[in-house]
Amino acid sequence: MAQLGHVRDTHGGQRIFYYGGGGQGNHLPGAYARALSAALGIRYRSNARAQEKTGEFGSAEQMFGNWAYGDFESCEVALFIGKNPWRSHGIRRARVTLKAIAKDANRTLLIIDPKHTETAELADMHLAIKPARDAWLALELRRRLHRPCIHPPLRTRCHGGSECTHAARPLGAA
Repeated sequence: MAQLGHVRDTHGGQRIFYYGGGGQGNHLPGAYARALSAALGIRYRSNARAQEKTGEFGSAEQMFGNWAYGDFESCEVALFIGKNPWRSHGIRRARVTLKAIAKDANRTLLIIDPKHTETAELADMHLAIKPARDAWLALELRRRLHRPCIHPPLRTRCHGGSECTHAARPLGAA
């Protein structure tokens, strides 16, 4: 604490970046991070969980205007891109729900992931894209969703399509 106090006194608390806490089952540092931050004048902090979830929440905000949770218990089509809910970042009652989707002939489970996971094993269709090819996949999904027949409320949430297409031209994917 004395060394951090010296940094605070010499450079100001805003020069100290607190990185800690978060992650799976490691939430205890959150309890004392505020007290430490207040004592040292720390203004900036982050944790491993921020890397893991911030992109997901930010994407949801851009796509839906708020956090949205999929209704996997009653959906007709479940699509998982780059994740294995059987093991992590699960859905509610993941294993029971995934098995139910897989067994129901009127429902479809689609997986897009380079790895052959437990969830992919249950899937009706597993698209094992090559690593580092997800940009092409995203562009194709964008192209198909931007068709004139797409549902109008979804089209109002699609922004930057032309910039995306322009940026993809050098890749040969536009």
